[in-house]
Amino acid sequence: MVLPNFNQNLEKYAQLITEVGVNVQAGHTIVIQIAVDQAPLARLLTTKAYELGAAEVIVQWTDDVVQKEFLSHAADDRLSNIPQYKIDQTNDWVEKGASRISVVSANPDALAGVDSDRVALFQAASGKAMMNLRQATQANKVSWTVVAAAGADWAQKVFPDVAADEAQ
Repeated sequence: MVLPNFNQNLEKYAQLITEVGVNVQAGHTIVIQIAVDQAPLARLLTTKAYELGAAEVIVQWTDDVVQKEFLSHAADDRLSNIPQYKIDQTNDWVEKGASRISVVSANPDALAGVDSDRVALFQAASGKAMMNLRQATQANKVSWTVVAAAGADWAQKVFPDVAADEAQ
């Protein structure tokens, strides 16, 4: 069941995020980190950012299922070593002063069954590799915001007795 005015409200949300959350200005690079099931919001954020004059909008898609498979099956040496191209990419964002929009909507049980040592190994490597980006973010050298978007998995948690399509 889609709420009345849902699309209109989603568009207002995207406008709020781009205008107030990261204050998109002409010439800015915008990085959106968002789950694949939030594609409608990603598209609206992209549109709003370009309408506000962004020079470039980069969408970094995430997928809980793909991430779980990676963490469950990738070789340990891959979990502990972040590819240089990913480090270079985030360093490029810092150099450009890219604004970051992180949309949180992950399934709270997405990594159920994954060995916590493997998750910790990857998180430690990621944290070290992305230190430049994290430091720039924490020092507010780049504009950033974290926002939430409810997905089907969250809706099922909140409304367990309702069909998935109606719960969302």
